[in-house]
Amino acid sequence: MNDLITKLADEASRVEEDTEHSFKGHYNAAARWARYHLWIGLPAALVAAVAGAAAFKGHPEWAGALALVSTALTTVLTFLKPSERAEIHKAVAGQYQALRNQARVFREIGLLDGMTAE
Repeated sequence: MNDLITKLADEASRVEEDTEHSFKGHYNAAARWARYHLWIGLPAALVAAVAGAAAFKGHPEWAGALALVSTALTTVLTFLKPSERAEIHKAVAGQYQALRNQARVFREIGLLDGMTAE
């Protein structure tokens, strides 16, 4: 009986450790994808604004070139969807963190609360 509880506690500890690494990795990935969204989206918006200003000032060559750059950045942003990826990683990280917490509660409280082998 005591051997069973020890084995369950050991396995719960392994689950805690594995899920801790997983949720931290997903939180880091979410932060990275959020930065990509800013690094691509902000220049796209600024270049588009400058292209519009260039068109109004009578510089069609500059306006056309900047519009192409803005279009390329926006296309990359649409294709990669970094904000969606960041949200997905954040949601998965939360699920791993919840699992880690459940394993800890099971190990620290559930196993010591008069649990029997049955």
